[in-house]
Amino acid sequence: MCPSIQVGKYLVSPLVRRGHDGRYVASVSISSGHASMTQDRLMRFTPLFESAQAAIEFAKSEALSYIRSCAQPAMPPCVRQRTGGVSHLPDTFFATN
Repeated sequence: MCPSIQVGKYLVSPLVRRGHDGRYVASVSISSGHASMTQDRLMRFTPLFESAQAAIEFAKSEALSYIRSCAQPAMPPCVRQRTGGVSHLPDTFFATN
């Protein structure tokens, strides 16, 4: 197991194991919270790597991407584009008789 790193409220723990073909398989645990409120997300990846270090770096990179996506506010289901003060919505939002 590789050393865990703290990223804000998340603990990132890259995991690497050697596959049956000698190449390395990467996964990562991303945990947050305390005591009974702990959440843990485990991601397993399909790419195989020639070195353990390459697998670790890939797992860390994917974890950081996931954490960044969690930090961004969610987009509303309908995003209006404003051009010159006029709202434009797709035609599917208007009923016709």
